[in-house]
Amino acid sequence: MPHRLAAPFRARAARACGVILWLAAVATAPAWAAEELPFRWPSGWMPEAAAVAGMKQAGRDFEQGHAAILASGPLPREESLEAALTRILAGMPGAASPPDARGAGVTAGGHRLAFERRAGSEGVLDAVAMDDGVSRVVLLLQGRALAPRRALMARDAFDLAVRSVRPGSDVPAPVPPEDAGGLNGAFTGLRFVHRPNGEGDTEVLADIWVLLFDRSGLFSRVAPAGDGGVAAHCRVRPADCGTYSLLGGGWLRSPDRIRLRDGAARYGLVEVRDLPFLRQDAALRIDGTALTAAAVPPAGATLQGSWTGGTVSSEGSVEQQLTLGTDGRFRREVETLDIRQGRTTSITTGAYQLEGYQLLLEGDDGARESHGLLQPDPGSDSVLLIDGEAYLKRAADPGTPR
Repeated sequence: MPHRLAAPFRARAARACGVILWLAAVATAPAWAAEELPFRWPSGWMPEAAAVAGMKQAGRDFEQGHAAILASGPLPREESLEAALTRILAGMPGAASPPDARGAGVTAGGHRLAFERRAGSEGVLDAVAMDDGVSRVVLLLQGRALAPRRALMARDAFDLAVRSVRPGSDVPAPVPPEDAGGLNGAFTGLRFVHRPNGEGDTEVLADIWVLLFDRSGLFSRVAPAGDGGVAAHCRVRPADCGTYSLLGGGWLRSPDRIRLRDGAARYGLVEVRDLPFLRQDAALRIDGTALTAAAVPPAGATLQGSWTGGTVSSEGSVEQQLTLGTDGRFRREVETLDIRQGRTTSITTGAYQLEGYQLLLEGDDGARESHGLLQPDPGSDSVLLIDGEAYLKRAADPGTPR
């Protein structure tokens, strides 16, 4: 499971001293019609024969048990989301058990969403009905003999799949409230969250928290790829963004809380959180997590090494290896697996520049590209966040690209 790497990037750790970055692996994905909601299958989930007629299915074998994600085709829009969810669940194994949680809302990507969650090692674990204004689908997570820890892993993967559904209609950018604003720049930090794993132990989740603040009251979790900064990025990619307000303070006192409104809840549902806040010179502390200012590369700066990342979607998968040299040259090898056209490989070479939080590429063929770039650890280039996706540096330095 990846980041979040859709929407915010997320790293998972089994211990507080180590962070494991989950990248999407190259895998075949089931076909989807053009009018259906495209999304990213989780890493390692492979196509299977659907347990229910008319649905697509991908599954994964765990050390203990099996899990599958099922997706319906477009559904009638005459019924409510809740009614669509109830109707499809009625034909699913394990649907007789009562839900332990249910709700509805709007995601940061502009989808209306209704969900139910059920406990147990058999049957349906999670069910989501989504409407983006154009299409309506139901996504289901089933488990069979899953150990509690594996059920948590399956639910996390399902959450990322739901978050990755792209909007099918225009979504307005977040609008900051009147009291919003006051911060500027990019900040990153490592946040640890403890949660029971169902087996009597505690799991430690490590999130790389990325926040790019704009003085207007907007923030983004992804470095803008184009000009215009955070505000322009939020108009194009509103699901990456949210709003913030500094609260408290007063006469001779600094603000002591920050209100974040964004899609941080399960499945990307929009929520409002009031968190403890402290400004410490050029650093911030939010909800106990120290956030340091991301360094802006100086003019003429370069990187040296090779980084690998990738994504898996309902249309196929992409794996990239990007090599950057101190002479300002780059080499990019892209392997694409398309469910219709098969596997292809392309290689691009050219010159690159680091400009602010942007990676500018100019190919030898004259093509130009701009990508958002952040180093979440200011003292290390072992991980690069490019357009919000995590790229890991290879242990062996391949040298300057030619």
